[in-house]
Amino acid sequence: LYEIYTKADNGTDVEAPGSPPYLKTRFQYETNPPVSAIIQPRFSASVLAYDQLSTLSGTATDLQFGYPTDAKVSYVQIQVYDTLSNAYFDPSTGQFTSSTPKWKTTTNSQVFSSSMVWTDSVVPTQFQDGFVYQIVSQAVDRANNFEVTTGTFTFQIDKSTPVVTTTAPVSGVYNQQITTIYGTASDGIGSGIASLPIRIQRASDSQYWLGGSWGANPGN
Repeated sequence: LYEIYTKADNGTDVEAPGSPPYLKTRFQYETNPPVSAIIQPRFSASVLAYDQLSTLSGTATDLQFGYPTDAKVSYVQIQVYDTLSNAYFDPSTGQFTSSTPKWKTTTNSQVFSSSMVWTDSVVPTQFQDGFVYQIVSQAVDRANNFEVTTGTFTFQIDKSTPVVTTTAPVSGVYNQQITTIYGTASDGIGSGIASLPIRIQRASDSQYWLGGSWGANPGN
């Protein structure tokens, strides 16, 4: 934090700080950029698709030296890219219509003196089933230092349920012996089949196969 004092018109030294009529200017000098993070959609190698995503959110901090040395976060902006349409979200149209990168300012809520939470519920209204998107966030502090972004996070919107078909045994057909149960599963334009558990129920007494014996419904 710096202070500048003016000199008197006759060239003499300025009087004591704060004494009128001399003007005192105070300013802060900082060159360290803030840092942002994306919480929703969360960065996880095991979760890359979402059946619904109504809000994008994250955090931003400016904690290089701590308050009051740091300038504090001013705002956060996001950039979202539709990989199938090859278009960026354009705040001026409210849709994925831009062929060049566009930044959209988020809604920011101050949490502490050097940190805030950001949210956006506008971009998710344009997400489409089966489409793949990339998102990156960028924080800007009050000294106009821009965060240096390092990469994007890719995720998919998948609202469609997969389709499972049992090929054998054939429904309604009597079988003397069954050695294999098999079928097919597909997910269309979705994110793909992650797993395919099966459950076998004995119709005569509603018992379930538990892996070594028959018993009550094991649940999920």
